[in-house]
Amino acid sequence: MEKTSLPEEVERRLEMIDWESVEKTCGITKEKVLQNDTVARQLAYGQQSDLIFGYTDTISGLFSLKSFPTNDGEVWKVKVSTIEQEKTMDSDLYFMGTKIYSEPVKKALLEKTDWIGADGRRRYGYANASAGRYIPIERDGKKVDYLLSIHQPTNKIIGMPRDQVLSFFFDGEVPRQRQVYGKELDEEQIRSLCEGNSVIVRGCRDKDCNEFNACVQFDAAQRRIVVSHPTWIKQAMKDGFDIGLGTVSAKKSVDGAAEKSDMKQTRRRSRSKSASL
Repeated sequence: MEKTSLPEEVERRLEMIDWESVEKTCGITKEKVLQNDTVARQLAYGQQSDLIFGYTDTISGLFSLKSFPTNDGEVWKVKVSTIEQEKTMDSDLYFMGTKIYSEPVKKALLEKTDWIGADGRRRYGYANASAGRYIPIERDGKKVDYLLSIHQPTNKIIGMPRDQVLSFFFDGEVPRQRQVYGKELDEEQIRSLCEGNSVIVRGCRDKDCNEFNACVQFDAAQRRIVVSHPTWIKQAMKDGFDIGLGTVSAKKSVDGAAEKSDMKQTRRRSRSKSASL
């Protein structure tokens, strides 16, 4: 396969990578990376790469790469992540050596769904960007609350302490400015995301300036706000609930509406029974 033609800036950044250590770690050479335009660009700009196959005398398989500058900035190191086996509800989940027993946490992390992507193609993957709640983990003799996510390229469980999540969203007590597809989030939305909740953001715009609503969540593995596809949204739409009207804690609004609907039906049945007596 011929070498991909890359912009000069991408070529310059790739020259800064310590390719010798990359090849020694997983058998992936610069020449091999240059055959994949997407991976080359991802590495050049310090993003988590798509998967690439490599091997050494002791290991072989799929790897995900991410580059980052050293202290002097002259040489970029590359972190090589091996791919773990895909987990299921029957799997034993561990984070920092602690077994995760919570069934709601496991379900939120592992639940899969399908959706239509921006390109019109059907996608399949994890429904939620995080576990949706914090779990306490023993660290240095004390309990620390972590928000957990699955890093999709590697299937590894990644956690972020509550104080780090808070610092992403707040400067002290002041909310930081955060946007989703050009729509600035208000304080209530930011606080809800900070707790791991799903948030419906109205008035987002794509690159063609088309307006749409998005369901977003904070991803602890990627350290950023991402679009999520929780299965309760599908069910809510099937049940006729207008999820686009929500702003924060959308699931609570849907659950509340469903509860009110159930109460109304119960009252109707009660009145019907009374009338027949």
